[in-house]
Amino acid sequence: MRTTPRSAQMSRPLVQGLVVGAHRSRIEVQTRQRRVSVPVSTSKHRIVVGDQVVIHDADSPNSGVQEVLPRSNLLVRSKGSNDTRPIAANVDPLVVVFAPKPQYSTDLIDRYLVVAETSSMVPILVLNKSDLLTDEQRAEMLADLEIYTRIGYEAFTISVKTGDGLAALSWRLASRQAVLVGQSGAGKSSLGKRLTGDHEIATGALSERRGHGRHTTSASRLHPLVTDGYLIDTPGVRDFALWHVPENDIASGFREFLPLLGQCRFGDCRHLDEPDCALTSALVNGTVSVKRYQSYRRLRETYTDD
Repeated sequence: MRTTPRSAQMSRPLVQGLVVGAHRSRIEVQTRQRRVSVPVSTSKHRIVVGDQVVIHDADSPNSGVQEVLPRSNLLVRSKGSNDTRPIAANVDPLVVVFAPKPQYSTDLIDRYLVVAETSSMVPILVLNKSDLLTDEQRAEMLADLEIYTRIGYEAFTISVKTGDGLAALSWRLASRQAVLVGQSGAGKSSLGKRLTGDHEIATGALSERRGHGRHTTSASRLHPLVTDGYLIDTPGVRDFALWHVPENDIASGFREFLPLLGQCRFGDCRHLDEPDCALTSALVNGTVSVKRYQSYRRLRETYTDD
């Protein structure tokens, strides 16, 4: 029987691939020719969906990862001050999904925006379930959206159920590697199904007793978009801590604060109760939204509450 010399095995050509699924000890890699399952050592590589990796091109997929290519950014979820978990890499853009049911939180939206601003990600806001809005809710939520659009954020109002606004959002994500994030029950998985045409993406209903969303995605996966590109579906969260973001970097995560930073009386100003603070002074003339500033204060407080 003819065997392949060991020297030939060692010189197998290397190929680059995209990580479309990540598990504890294996990853799924899509190369130009095929999709393969590759073992990984958690002690050597901490690979996530969206990573670009280099593997051996071999008949046997069990060749292992040779290199993880540099990332443009990394989405990380903090589960505690000493416990962080990477979710996805090379995110473009970060799509923050919220809805009237369950009750949305602008504080949670701001946490995602801080992550985006401090991690070199472009965020997009998506108000889903617009068909459920009463006239009063619509006015309130559009007023909240205006706070964000006024400072330069993109925002879409859609309904997965009726299809309103989906075409515009779909084309905005064309040829991108987008990630859906947001509160459980906001319709991320249902939106993912429409954007990808993948009916295997799990969806779930709201808990009638609590009004919370049920977690329908247990691990991040990458799906092809119908407009080219990819969509990473991530587990929904009811909270999103920022322990991996240094406390003094929180202010730079609010983009409208940036022109004011460095103009305070004290160089180490926290922008809370210090005298001659440029940021708090801007509240008087309306340069900074009171609602956003209050959100900033609450985020700073989370660093002292633990």
